[in-house]
Amino acid sequence: MDPVTHALIGVNIAGLAGSSPSLLDPLFLGPVIASLAPDLDIILQLKGDLSYLRNHRGFSHSIPGILLLSSIISAALYLWAGTIPFLTLFFWTALGGLSHSLFDLFNSYGVKILWPITGRKLRYSLLGLTDWILIIILIAPMINWAHNPISYPLSLTMVAIYIVCRSWMAGSIRRHLGKQFSFKNPLRQIVTLPSAFRVFKWEFLVETDKFFLVGEIGIFTLAADVRHKLKKAKDNSFIRAALKSKLGKLFLEFTPHFHIFHQEFQQRHVVRFIDLRYCIKNRFMHTGTIAFDENCAALEEFFQPYSRDRKVDLA
Repeated sequence: MDPVTHALIGVNIAGLAGSSPSLLDPLFLGPVIASLAPDLDIILQLKGDLSYLRNHRGFSHSIPGILLLSSIISAALYLWAGTIPFLTLFFWTALGGLSHSLFDLFNSYGVKILWPITGRKLRYSLLGLTDWILIIILIAPMINWAHNPISYPLSLTMVAIYIVCRSWMAGSIRRHLGKQFSFKNPLRQIVTLPSAFRVFKWEFLVETDKFFLVGEIGIFTLAADVRHKLKKAKDNSFIRAALKSKLGKLFLEFTPHFHIFHQEFQQRHVVRFIDLRYCIKNRFMHTGTIAFDENCAALEEFFQPYSRDRKVDLA
């Protein structure tokens, strides 16, 4: 989620705790600061795109990471203004930090919330990067902060109901797509992904034995717009070598939904990877390329995050 949404959730938790909306109230500051703190892993960007994308939403978003950050924030606030019992302050601060990872869990990028039990990124693709309906629900109780004590429990209950509705919506769209593309038997899987910024649009991925269909569908018209029809590559030695390469291992770790294909140019064999989750302005955001000679030896290997013009050499 975007920082504004995370901060608003933190403010709602602070309101639920009975704090006053003041920068001098540690019970207000704790949940708000903690709701933003896990994204401090943005400093990984200093080491480059690859380091950031591989490790973002890792330790800092895990339960141990949240507890550590919450302890530091609570201790600092307690030393600064010890008007609240430490355990009370820590509880609400940790709740703010946990809210960050829980809401990131509803994005398609995923989060390693259960590290170190599992290093997998868990995801329930229901919410986009920015959801203005969610923002309105979260802002509403702030209008009358002190005069309606039930406004914050009501707001957070509405958020839960909204997420349940989004889950129902995603299931309905998958069933509709299943009927619409049933002639393309056999269907292997149908995946719905929230649009990054448009709450009434969903992205979809339909996988058959021969193709990936990538497109967009509106929740009111249910008209599926197929933007890309990607033919699956036949298995060969270059595809197998690419999957075992650094780039292949990166994509296997980075995304659950990717397309791989092989092209031959004179005496060079090029294998490309495409992350199918993010298609913006008809272009896929994250791609990768590896080139082999005739003997299947890698000549060059690079990851292309955000744009094909940006290259991270993996050789």
